[in-house]
Amino acid sequence: MAVAIPTAVIVGAIAVSALAAAGGAYAAYAASEAQANAINYQRRQTRIQEKQARDAAIAAAEIVHERNQRVLAAQRAALGASGVTTTEGTSLIDQMDAAVEAKLEEERIRVAGETAATGFASQGKLFRWQAGQVRQGGYIGAGTTLLGGVSRAALGYYDYSRGTGAGGTTTTTPTYTGGDYR
Repeated sequence: MAVAIPTAVIVGAIAVSALAAAGGAYAAYAASEAQANAINYQRRQTRIQEKQARDAAIAAAEIVHERNQRVLAAQRAALGASGVTTTEGTSLIDQMDAAVEAKLEEERIRVAGETAATGFASQGKLFRWQAGQVRQGGYIGAGTTLLGGVSRAALGYYDYSRGTGAGGTTTTTPTYTGGDYR
C-alpha cells in the first residue's frame, strides 16, 4: 500500500541531510585540528628537551673542565714539590697525556649532549610532519563528508523533482512504496 508523503517532509528531509553533512564535515575538521594541536604540543616539548640537552652538556663539560684543571695543577705542584723537572722527559709526557685525556673527556660530554639534542630536533621535525598530515586528513575527511551529504541531498531533490511538471507545480504527490519514491 502506497503512502503519500507531504512535500514539506521531503524538503525538510533534504535540508536535514545537507545540515547533517555540514555537521559531519565540521566534526571531521575539529577532530583533526585537536589531534594536530596535541602533536604540536609534543613538538614544543621536544624543543624544550633539545635545549635542555645542549645546556646540560655544556654545564657538565664546564664542570669536568674545571675539575681537570685542578687535577692537572695538583699534579704539577706535586711534581714541582718533589724536585722533578716538569718541562722535559717522562713527567712532561705524563702531563701532556693527562691534558689530552681531560680534553677528550670534555669533548665526549659535549658530543653526547649534541647527539641527544639532535635526536630531540629530529623528533620535533617528525611531529611537525605528523601534524600537517593529520590536518590534511581532516580537510579531506571534511570535504568528502560534505560532498557525500550534498550528493545525498541532491539525489533526494532529484527524486522529489521527478514528480513535478514543466511549470514546477506538483502533478503527483510522491509516495513511499517501500523502496523508493514514485
